[in-house]
Amino acid sequence: MPISEPDLNEVVRQVVRQGEPVADAKGIVLRADVQERPALAVASEAGVRRLLLTLVDDALRHTANGGTITVSTTLNDGRNTRRSRHG
Repeated sequence: MPISEPDLNEVVRQVVRQGEPVADAKGIVLRADVQERPALAVASEAGVRRLLLTLVDDALRHTANGGTITVSTTLNDGRNTRRSRHG
């Protein structure tokens, strides 16, 4: 997997859009909570996307109908972090 500097915000937006049909069918709110400025990371974009897709898929399987899943990016001490939360 090639290493680049993907904007994690854009990867999160794309993954959320990809998961929306399943979320809608289950009555789950799936949303992206990303920063306004780019959240760049030195990483494999394909690897990050695959990881986020797995996390969102797991969250969709384990979230009750009517629940909410938020995938977000934040900046902590100059480092980007990714989180997925459901409930």
